[in-house]
Formats: sequence, structure tokens, C-alpha cells
Amino acid sequence: MAIQQAYNPGIPADMRKCSVRVSGLPMQWFIPEGPFIYATASNPPEVTSKSALSRTHRATQAARFAIGFNVGIKQKWTMPKIIRLVHRIRREQVKRAFDEGYAVEPGHGGDIGASFIAQKGLWQTVDRRKDYPENGAQVVIINNISEKHREFRQDMEYLAETLATELEQDAVLVEHQSRGVVIETVLYGSR
Repeated sequence: MAIQQAYNPGIPADMRKCSVRVSGLPMQWFIPEGPFIYATASNPPEVTSKSALSRTHRATQAARFAIGFNVGIKQKWTMPKIIRLVHRIRREQVKRAFDEGYAVEPGHGGDIGASFIAQKGLWQTVDRRKDYPENGAQVVIINNISEKHREFRQDMEYLAETLATELEQDAVLVEHQSRGVVIETVLYGSR
């Protein structure tokens, strides 16, 4: 897996501050900070740069995940752990999508379908009693393999549930996006 850093990803997804309030639960929000990290699977460098990004402008579906690094009040996870976990799961999903015929393999020979963009930031749960700021990450996955809408959505839901469970998180915020516009925001949790 190759990792590149940049400050302007030029992608069709909203990566600004995000928040959600679900009835009966505290407010959750994420503020991005720092460079974008491109996590790719063995793509040639020219594919992971401008040609890959221009190709993603034709894909309109995306999902943005915001997740904290803490379990309780102690930091347990790091950005490299999040990147490895997302990469492992997404790579399996992409392989299945190609094998079952509900996605189109990229014509350039790379494995761009398992690629995503990550960024560190501040994750916070706010309720009436306390604030819980902690380090966190956002991960944006763009449907750049033309995966069918229903299957992409199911894959993103599975990814959110797996992140919440494996990282022992009370909440993982997921924004389902189309053409860079948030369509729906959902919280997934392990408890």
C-alpha cells in the first residue's frame, strides 16, 4: 500500500467540518486538521496523482467516515491502524464487486477501487454534562469503480459497523454523499 500526503485532494466529496445529532444521543462532530493522506493499493504514481483524481470526478457517490481514536478516555488507535483496517476491508469489498460483476474494473491496470483519502482531526462527543475531545480521523471513499448504488451503500454500512466494532467505538459518523453533497448522515455504533 502506498501513502502520499497533499493539502488539496481535488475530489468530488465534502471534507469540511461535519456534525450530527441523533434523538436521544449526544451531538457528534469532526473538525479536519492537517494534510490529506492518499492510501492506495499498488497504483503506479501517475495513477495516484492527477489522472486518478480526474477519473473520480465522473463517480458521484462517496461516503465519509469520522471516527475517534479513543476507547473510553484513553487513546488506543492511530492513523496508520485506521488506514490499514479500512484498506483491508475495502480491498475485500472491491474484489467481491469485481468478481460478482456489480462494479467495473479500472482500465488503467491499477487497484484504485481500494484507494481512499484520510485526514487527522478532532472528534468530539458533546452532551449536556461534558465535552469529550479526542484525536480522530476522517476517511473518504469515492465510488470510483462504478459500483452499483445499492451495493456501494451496503459496503459502506458494513465498513462503518466493522470500524465501530473492531475499534471499540460508541459511534462512527457516516455521511453518504452524491456529487459532493451530503444526502444522509448516520451514526453507527458498537454498543
